[in-house]
Amino acid sequence: MSEESMNKVLFFKRSLLGLSALFLCGVGVLECVPADAQDASAIKADKNRFFSLPPTPWADAKEALNSRKASSKPHYMGISSKEDLSEFWPTHYKSNKYSYYDRLKKFYPGTALGANEMRITFLGSMIPPARRAQSEMSIYVEVGWVVEKDGSAHPLDQFVFDCGAGVVGNYDAMLVPYNRMDKIFITHIHGDHIGDLGHIYGFGPSQGRFSPLYVWGPGPSNIQWTEPSEYNPSPKTLGKFDDGMNVYCQMLRASLRWHTESQSFLGSSYASYTPPSKDDWYLPCEPVPVKDPRAAYDDRYNQPDYVDSPTDAYALVPFELDWTKNGSGTDQNGNPDNIAYWNKTTGV
Repeated sequence: MSEESMNKVLFFKRSLLGLSALFLCGVGVLECVPADAQDASAIKADKNRFFSLPPTPWADAKEALNSRKASSKPHYMGISSKEDLSEFWPTHYKSNKYSYYDRLKKFYPGTALGANEMRITFLGSMIPPARRAQSEMSIYVEVGWVVEKDGSAHPLDQFVFDCGAGVVGNYDAMLVPYNRMDKIFITHIHGDHIGDLGHIYGFGPSQGRFSPLYVWGPGPSNIQWTEPSEYNPSPKTLGKFDDGMNVYCQMLRASLRWHTESQSFLGSSYASYTPPSKDDWYLPCEPVPVKDPRAAYDDRYNQPDYVDSPTDAYALVPFELDWTKNGSGTDQNGNPDNIAYWNKTTGV
């Protein structure tokens, strides 16, 4: 079947589903409002056409959009009426291909590293808004190489730095298994750096990660803010805000309770797994899984069925770092301060 025929079939099926939902909900007409009056005269919808299922919906839409007159106001989907819509249909962002990658040597996932080599791979590099062709921020770091007795091979150690929206698909394309995405470092808690963290956490057990998910990130900002007196004669002071990685992970754990319980028929731990200690990884604190934030005032959430074992894949273990330090100083014992991770076994 040709692509055009397939599009027609998909449009027909989706339209039938949409019509069914509209009629069941008692909605008669769905109407889009154009950006301005000039557009309204150019692409005014024929309401009957919505129900007649045009034979070439994509071509019809493109013709309607391209036939609009020029306007000083933003157009529907940000498309200028003078541009040829076919250049970047169906996305509304016009972009040029970045050809640098075409000149690079081809890379094959799973290519072995030397004992002292490190591989840094950008799995996402886009700032908002996200695009279909480019995911948001994520960097995958692999260090060294190990060949097991059964012939399987993998990095000696590995890390994920940020995991914005869409990067899970790229990790899958790179053949990175979920059990190699168990140590995640979040540079800061913006949505484009944490968008896929819930997916990595929630689907870890079903995709082969049977150990806890360890997450590093900034501690609380402790910001205080006082309302300007010109806006409020009796200004209030808000904060200090407890908005660091600990609280974020507590909320994430609580929000995915429905998900994890519905997946409880799956195995989620190794019988022989021993979690790392603070000394094993030179961690900034003891590796303790978060609890549901409601545990602070409702003892029901302190019961065993709400508390994750430190050996379980649904254990979410955060480590907060002092974002005012850069790690170049020393602590009272003469060791570097603010170190996130120092694995004596792997040397990282």
